[in-house]
Amino acid sequence: MAFPTGAYDPAGLPGPLRRFCPSSSSGSLYEIDPEDLARRGKRLVMLDADNTLLPWRSMEIPDETRGWVARCKQAGMDVCILSNTRHPKRLTQIAAELGIRFFLGRFKPNPSIYYEALKHFGRKPEEAVMIGDQIFTDMWGANRAGVEGIWVKPSTGRDFIGTKISRMGERLLKPYLSRAITMESQTTTPIQQPPETAKAPWERPIVRQFMKFAVVGGSSTVIDVGLHWLLMFGIQVDGKPLGQVFGATLIADIPAVFQYAKDAPAAAVPVFKIVSASIAIVNSFIWNRRWTFRIEGPEEWGRHFRKFVIVALTGMALNTLITTGFNNVIPGHALRSWGIATAIATVMVAFWNFAGQKFWAFREPER
Repeated sequence: MAFPTGAYDPAGLPGPLRRFCPSSSSGSLYEIDPEDLARRGKRLVMLDADNTLLPWRSMEIPDETRGWVARCKQAGMDVCILSNTRHPKRLTQIAAELGIRFFLGRFKPNPSIYYEALKHFGRKPEEAVMIGDQIFTDMWGANRAGVEGIWVKPSTGRDFIGTKISRMGERLLKPYLSRAITMESQTTTPIQQPPETAKAPWERPIVRQFMKFAVVGGSSTVIDVGLHWLLMFGIQVDGKPLGQVFGATLIADIPAVFQYAKDAPAAAVPVFKIVSASIAIVNSFIWNRRWTFRIEGPEEWGRHFRKFVIVALTGMALNTLITTGFNNVIPGHALRSWGIATAIATVMVAFWNFAGQKFWAFREPER
């Protein structure tokens, strides 16, 4: 569907969805009027970097962006960047060219990075606005911090792989958020919806299926995370966790493959993740086929399983890459790094798995 623009009234949304609802949305950063923000009492503009200020991974700052930031300053507002990037050198250069500050810290949607910016500039939450292209980081984080959030259409279709996965969740969420746009502010052409969409969100078949999928996913997550924890930390070998012992062996025996690892437990993470995730896949297939998508009998079982495995293996690869990547960049104790990395990967891959199973693996054949 077209990117929805306008002002939002979250009152009509179910409670859980309100946390993701922006205050308004715009087709691009440049469609937002800095002078209007200042007239509304805004004194601090927080900005996402990639696909908001400039294209993903680009070092070329568009002239329109430079002009827009200059207008904010002329209107008497401070401007800063809040970013989840792990490439501070690039962000330092971008901020320096624009003559603004940037903040790195806890990943959005954690509100602490918003609080840090507010404290630095001496502003209250109601005096600030967050502008970004992502619902699950920029807008959710802004809502948690009590800051007005303006959702903008991504400037390009290129994204970090983790962002691509979260975009799947945004596509599922977008139809519901669009209903919160006030008719007076709506600028996109209303999309004709079939009569059944007048039902409450939880009454729609796809939502019920997603809820069942979440329950099945929860059980599979318990299996996956529980077994992974057991292999990494629960089983002891000569008084040391198996993950540490096995990881040290991997680094010593196959250094060319595991040289990326920051320590021995980090080397064991992907290997044990493959084992735990494989067992969780089997559990997920059985329950999603019989309960979530209600497919009875042995017909098409083989075809379903082949497609399911492709989706699941792709999800497992994404899970492994995301878990391993975040585990290596999140500082602190090995257990803390593993826990945070596992949580991030689990949420991101859930959207991929549901979309792949719903619309491909278990899709009913054309009649």
